Amino acid sequence: DEAVGLALKIVNRIIDVYRYVTKEDFVQRLGSVHVTDLYFAHHDVGIHAASFGGGIRDAIMNRTKREIEEIATTLKVQSELPLADLLFLDAQAALSSERYVLAVIHAFQALEVFLEEFLYRRFAAKGMADDAIERIVAPRRTKERLKEVLSQATGHSLTEDRELWDRFCLVYDQVRNKLIHAAKEIDQQRSRQAVEVSLAVQAWLNDLK
Repeated sequence: DEAVGLALKIVNRIIDVYRYVTKEDFVQRLGSVHVTDLYFAHHDVGIHAASFGGGIRDAIMNRTKREIEEIATTLKVQSELPLADLLFLDAQAALSSERYVLAVIHAFQALEVFLEEFLYRRFAAKGMADDAIERIVAPRRTKERLKEVLSQATGHSLTEDRELWDRFCLVYDQVRNKLIHAAKEIDQQRSRQAVEVSLAVQAWLNDLK
């Protein structure tokens, strides 16, 4: 059981790195694995069990050389993968599988996580202490962070891109808030709008100098 539990952690780490590098959002973490072969190298003892259509087997890594090298490099690093990027992949996977409510929740969670980390990083670059940053960032809602707080941190505000700002506010108010506060049903179009506008805001932030 301990060996299988360790194998599951390893498999899920590989899955996370693979989806992070390749952006293949349909690839999802596993809740369990059916291991058919165990080998304890230190004791030179192995177990080969019967398999009935399941189990772990070789898979073709039909990816570009750059992606394979990045996967290999990332697997060697012990640091956590960016949570926002993983959540965005979850949002896109939920959208593809018609889990529209989950897609909206993941999309805005991803953006909020990314935005908070972005603001903390920019304020820290100005020499501000963590507690001072928290007093500025923590009490503010997402729209306030994208407008006033972002301006304090970078000298820029999302309102500079009027089309994107208006689109974000519309989706934030009409989709995100109605889902969370009024439990409204979400259709494919609104769900897709939420994912797309969240990704667009993230891209806009990444382009800030």
